[in-house]
Amino acid sequence: MVPKALQFLRENILSSGDLFGIDRSRWAEGLGLEPEGEVLFFAGCGYQYLKGASRFLSFAQRAEERGIDWEATWGLWGRLRALGRLFTSGQGRNPLRDGMELLRRAGLKIAYLGPEEPCCGAPLYFAGFRGDFSARIPSVIEALKGSGAKEVVGMVPSCTYALKELMGEVPFQVVPFPAYLARVDGGKRRLPQPKKVVYHDPCMLARYLGVTEEPRELLRSVEGVELLEPETSREWATCCGGGGGFEAVFPQVSAALARRRVEELLRTGAEVIVTACPGCLLQLSEGVKAVGAKGVEVLDLAEFLARTEG
Repeated sequence: MVPKALQFLRENILSSGDLFGIDRSRWAEGLGLEPEGEVLFFAGCGYQYLKGASRFLSFAQRAEERGIDWEATWGLWGRLRALGRLFTSGQGRNPLRDGMELLRRAGLKIAYLGPEEPCCGAPLYFAGFRGDFSARIPSVIEALKGSGAKEVVGMVPSCTYALKELMGEVPFQVVPFPAYLARVDGGKRRLPQPKKVVYHDPCMLARYLGVTEEPRELLRSVEGVELLEPETSREWATCCGGGGGFEAVFPQVSAALARRRVEELLRTGAEVIVTACPGCLLQLSEGVKAVGAKGVEVLDLAEFLARTEG
């Protein structure tokens, strides 16, 4: 039997082209981004939901701990469509805006499709709905092709992998954000105060897309960063316990895996944990709370770099 959590995500993607059936383009309000250009920013799904997803996972874990049938609560989440602005990230942390700001600082004019950006369908593929995923491919390619882009820069590793590897031949080059930024960014940065930083490799970015050195390159380029390496890293990094809907189906197991990875990362003596995936960002943030590591920050790569001084 297909878990209700995965059914919920499938229905939203098929009916509205979004994981939660809400407008995920609000992060770009006020940026004045054009929908056409040679370089297209693909925001994907994930970073927009950090605040709401954190509350969601906390509820899920508490429900399981108290013996509540977690599957039976899924009917409630359909109401999230009416709470779009509450569920999406607002004026607080916004790694998507940070990523766009970094690209602009590099002197680039970047396009974004806004509300017309299609869902890549990656959750369908990883949840086993392969037929549904395949059926979406032509419309996804057509939408991106309509921007006139020669390169598509993907912020979310799973979305980027779907566009790059799962859709066959596409008429544009797909590049993960850290790899693209490392290529175009020539600026020097520094931290106001030195920090011990450890980088967590997202599974999809490291194992599937082979992007491991570029994030480290960017971090090492910041004056004041002491970059530390955990016991397991790169392609062999311990998973944070998120991704593919696993955290929604098995919240307690997912939380245990997040704690284990956070403990491993903190053994380096790091003050800041940096990653480059919304799922990892959420999991590691929850893991830091769970182990009571006060004063330790968990930041996305774009978030961290945006805080540095030029």
